[in-house]
Amino acid sequence: MPDGTGKQTALIRHVQRDPRTDKVLHVDFFRVSLKERLNVKVALRFVGEAPAVKNEGGVLLHLMDALEVECEAGDIPEYFEVDVTPLTEIDAILHAE
Repeated sequence: MPDGTGKQTALIRHVQRDPRTDKVLHVDFFRVSLKERLNVKVALRFVGEAPAVKNEGGVLLHLMDALEVECEAGDIPEYFEVDVTPLTEIDAILHAE
């Protein structure tokens, strides 16, 4: 984001979209230092195939789609990968720390 004095580091705060076309109408940015600690939401990416879904007709419910983490702005991960292959039984629950 050039501002006349050089490049700035920024994060996206909000994206406004057209409700009919989903086209981006406006994006709000906020400037950060790469060493600044922030609380941000990081997306969860579910990978693998749960045997309980494939073999037993179960349904995998994603009750969360992001985790809130605190880290330096320069260390924010793009996403957290969640492997669902350990879910072998219908009533299995996956916990993470």
